[in-house]
Amino acid sequence: MSPAYLLLTALCFSVESTDLNVAIDAALTRDRTGHAPVKIADDFEFCRRVHLDLVGRIAKPDEIRAFLAAPADHRRQLLVDRLLADPAFATTWSQSLHLLLMERMGDHEPWQSYLKDCVVSGKPIRTICLELLNPSSKGVPAGAGFFLSKRLENYGQNPVDYPALTRDIGRLFLGMDLRCAQCHDHLTVPGFKQAHYQGLYAFTRQATLGDAKLATVMEKPIAGKVAFSSVFDMERHETGPALPDRKPLDVAEVKTGDEFAVKPDRKTNNPGIPRVATLPLLANAVADDTRLARTWANRLTRSLLGRGIVEHPDFDHPGNPPSLPATLDTLANALHEGMALKSWLRGMVLSKLYQTASAPTLETNNIPFSRAIERPLSGEVLAKSIEVALGSELGDEARLKRFRQVFGHPAREPEEAGHPSVEKALFWRHDPTVRTLLVAKPGNLMDRLAKLEGAPMVNEVY
Repeated sequence: MSPAYLLLTALCFSVESTDLNVAIDAALTRDRTGHAPVKIADDFEFCRRVHLDLVGRIAKPDEIRAFLAAPADHRRQLLVDRLLADPAFATTWSQSLHLLLMERMGDHEPWQSYLKDCVVSGKPIRTICLELLNPSSKGVPAGAGFFLSKRLENYGQNPVDYPALTRDIGRLFLGMDLRCAQCHDHLTVPGFKQAHYQGLYAFTRQATLGDAKLATVMEKPIAGKVAFSSVFDMERHETGPALPDRKPLDVAEVKTGDEFAVKPDRKTNNPGIPRVATLPLLANAVADDTRLARTWANRLTRSLLGRGIVEHPDFDHPGNPPSLPATLDTLANALHEGMALKSWLRGMVLSKLYQTASAPTLETNNIPFSRAIERPLSGEVLAKSIEVALGSELGDEARLKRFRQVFGHPAREPEEAGHPSVEKALFWRHDPTVRTLLVAKPGNLMDRLAKLEGAPMVNEVY
């Protein structure tokens, strides 16, 4: 593409994402009142960072040269728009959404296709939420059901883990980890109540797995209110379906024999449709809640910057306030108003918040977001970057899987900061996957280095 075409694309890309980058900078200035302005990363640092974050790999030498040759006033904007138009962007961010939502709990091809379509088509977070939490609704792509269906599977003689499903909905959509509020009010977070957990559970307990291969989800008839008591006082309470700090929904009692609007039919294997279905109620309640956009703005920021504005993202409550409140409000409002993920990311990576330099100073070591912090690469990004650096390809899915196994986190654990391990050390020293990449082949880095020495060899490496 010509520089003129890219410039025109950048200028016409999206007024809303351009406005967002300006709004983020203004909010960051307000949040940092009394502190020196943040220092901005140089072009080399920005180029490497934005390639890793948007297309999941390091920049190639010719891409760096083209970036530095572009007009200084527009080169970052031009680069961002080129990367957002790259097919690798949709692949990278569908994988990022997969890690955020499933936390390496498994994979499903229609699910990956669904996530990629969400990125490409620009579905708002609200729409994605509606589809994930009510996948049986008319018109919802089949792959969306994997979010619930995987969590509704039971293994061996173990029952379906409804507490984990309830916890995940609280964490991933509302920023509230209610695991320690299942049997009593949370002991260290006053705002996390047992009634909050039980209200969410009242939404999820009717959900059942239809067909695991097709990722279909069904519902049983509602069984009345949820009764519960604290292990500390045993006083009996009950609640209907309710989001935390919201009034329980008025779900009318259904008479025995009249539970189904469409009755089950064994001959056609039709499970029936309950007269009162709670998943649609849950989906609409969460989608309309401002905490959804706030939670996702915080989680996406953490994916890009290595830390959340509320840290940890699972514990968003008054006792753990955001370090940049105006900035978080700005980012959340954009998502709440329906901004597409691609536009939101464009505004973010063109902002000073994202472009902050990583060099430490006495002040930046003590004030959050005063400098960029080092972040570990996911197994997928690390593998692709090594391919680019060495000019060698992994060759098959099995080798990429090895990177995921070694550098990915265990299932149900979020992608936190990386830690050294014996397994990682042995992988770099002895694994056949790495040794294969280091074999000299025509045109790859090892082949070129074998033909050089001295300064030219050093330049080729770095």
